Amino acid sequence: MSTTHDTSRAVNNPILRETIPSLAPHDAKRHPGLTFPAGPPARRRRQGFTLIEILAVLTLVAVLMSLTANVANDVVEANQISQAGEMVSDELKLARHTAQVRDRVVEVRFYKSTAPNSFGESPGVSAVQAFIFDQDNAEARPVREVRRLPSAVKISEDATLSTLITDARIKTDWKEGDEQKPLPDAGTDYTAYRVRFLPDGSTDLDAQQEWFLTVHSRNARQSPPANYVTVQVKPTRGTVRSFTP
Repeated sequence: MSTTHDTSRAVNNPILRETIPSLAPHDAKRHPGLTFPAGPPARRRRQGFTLIEILAVLTLVAVLMSLTANVANDVVEANQISQAGEMVSDELKLARHTAQVRDRVVEVRFYKSTAPNSFGESPGVSAVQAFIFDQDNAEARPVREVRRLPSAVKISEDATLSTLITDARIKTDWKEGDEQKPLPDAGTDYTAYRVRFLPDGSTDLDAQQEWFLTVHSRNARQSPPANYVTVQVKPTRGTVRSFTP
């Protein structure tokens, strides 16, 4: 037998493998029939995350969740402000239309409950209702049920933002047939601000002034707020318009 064949057989023999010295790469060229044992397998890197990496990911997730929650709250609040503005505008328009169609005086009342809510806070001016008087203006009955504004908003009591919500507009002429009717969850513990629409569509408001009210978030701290709806009433014509920033 040739030396090449013997050497190849020895290298391939697991018992004799250790007795043959390691061959350099150039020996492979000289002995093409040889098979060389593979070296020790490379140690695989352990897969996983470090504590710092996990904390970084958790921090990023918390920041993203906070930003998402803030955006969602802003969207909900903006929708409630728009909804409240429409409620007030609709009630005023309904009152004017009813006064013209029924040939009666219709009074719109904005309610400010003085009873604290479940959080111990004053709900402020947060409800509206229209009343129609009889032909003698002696007895008043509601056109429909009281409408409460969404919980996140209220009507401003700042005179620069709501000229309709001032001491001069407080209803004080309660009488038999037009008694102070109790409200749900508040009874008669409230103040009512009023505006009247006459059968010709006009109002009882001073024609020399601008009359409006502003709906905004309860959490608003600046004046005017960043987001709001202002509802204007023209005193001589009784028309109603809404404005947003």
